Amino acid sequence: MIEWKRARRDETDLAHRRIWQSRCGRYEVVESVGKFTDMGTMYYAILLPCTIISRHRFRNPAENACERHANPPKPRKRRKKK
Repeated sequence: MIEWKRARRDETDLAHRRIWQSRCGRYEVVESVGKFTDMGTMYYAILLPCTIISRHRFRNPAENACERHANPPKPRKRRKKK
């Protein structure tokens, strides 16, 4: 399970952002609120450095995407035919 640090705030000319970084330093979840667009709040699951894993409307699914990327499901074994 990935543990997250407290969010740090960042502001650019285009958006207000809050950034949660994993304790291992490999993943980030970024909340981006655009200043000039009506897109609303977007959450990005990011594999550092700079690879977007997925984009979401809520924080929890973005964190889950990082979890799935860190621990991919094991392939299912096929049954042998009789």
